[in-house]
Amino acid sequence: AILFGPPGTGKTTYARALSTKKGWDYLEMTPGDFFSGGEEAILKRINNIFQNLLHLKDTVVFIDEIDDLVRNRKQAGSMGFDPRNLYVTTLLPRFQELHDKGNIILIMATNHYDGVDEAIARLGRIDLIIPVGAVSIHGRLKMFFSYKKTALRFDSLPKSILIKYLEKTVDM
Repeated sequence: AILFGPPGTGKTTYARALSTKKGWDYLEMTPGDFFSGGEEAILKRINNIFQNLLHLKDTVVFIDEIDDLVRNRKQAGSMGFDPRNLYVTTLLPRFQELHDKGNIILIMATNHYDGVDEAIARLGRIDLIIPVGAVSIHGRLKMFFSYKKTALRFDSLPKSILIKYLEKTVDM
């Protein structure tokens, strides 16, 4: 699945919640995990990462900021050779392999779906594209108080201060 929407809408939280609900392991990655080691090592790193992922089972794999890995090749235009196109063509069959394995759920997130290469959404690679909208003030309060019950105690915090804080974090 690809989750897309503005920052702070809970895309990562959805992936974590799915792994918790299924009782599966959770692995979170960013483009930095692929880009470490320098530009000349990226393709090798992509292949190594996905070879290791194929050994996992019962795991939700979450890749954040996927648009940095699989940029839309059409938007690159005619600027000549762009090595990022190689990343896309290397990653596409890897996504297919994970999909076909069956006991790994791959979830990717982006704030800019229009920046993601359209070939990624082909059936068999990614089966769901889910827009994630901003959370309302009521939704934030519900999440906060749900979290409050299982984590920290904020009983001494006046609700008026909490509401002012939450209103600042939500587009109203």
